[in-house]
Amino acid sequence: MPRFFFHLLSTDGRQRDDIGFDFVDAEAAYLEAYRTIPAIAADMLEKGHDPMAAAFEIADERNRVLFQIPFTERVRSPGRGTTGTPPNFRSARANLLLAESVFLRAFEFAPEPHLILSPDLRMAGANAAYLQTLKKKPDELKGFFLFDVFPDNPNDPNASGVKNISASFRRVLTTGQRDVVPLQRYDVHQPDGAWAARYWHPTNWAVVDDRGSIIALVHHVIEAGSMSR
Repeated sequence: MPRFFFHLLSTDGRQRDDIGFDFVDAEAAYLEAYRTIPAIAADMLEKGHDPMAAAFEIADERNRVLFQIPFTERVRSPGRGTTGTPPNFRSARANLLLAESVFLRAFEFAPEPHLILSPDLRMAGANAAYLQTLKKKPDELKGFFLFDVFPDNPNDPNASGVKNISASFRRVLTTGQRDVVPLQRYDVHQPDGAWAARYWHPTNWAVVDDRGSIIALVHHVIEAGSMSR
């Protein structure tokens, strides 16, 4: 079982946890740290320290920082407002790990094309239907930024795929709501180097944790038609 270390950051500096705790995965470690914050905050107050300036830093066995949880997130939790979802304080790596777990649990065997991304648009996993439709292999996608792998067709001066899909994801990240993109031409770079004009019905939505923070994005596409050139 992997071990995780809860380092305490405060106005007194960084108090290292050299013992650590065993958890089944990073998310379980995060949730345990999150649950213990009120008790630690109360102890800090009794000792005359300010818990609002404190944070947990969770690292793995390789000393990689996976999460940083400000105590203000737990002690003074930001409720869901009208302008967006609560903030996500996880590191980029932690977000990608959580997005991968979402993919494995829910979408791997779905019959329609689904791509799972972290909130910063790095691809965590694509199911078989997506790989077949886009003619890609898993190692060509996993961990890569979406638009590095799927750029606009440089031969089409009117290409709008990156612009419109980016805007859709921004709306999802801002509102937390499902976003349906109108029929979109988005050409695909073929293995032989040619570009194929493809037309899609894309839909994007968010996966949230029990606090309401976005941990993954789902990109679902249905192909409307295609033609090669």
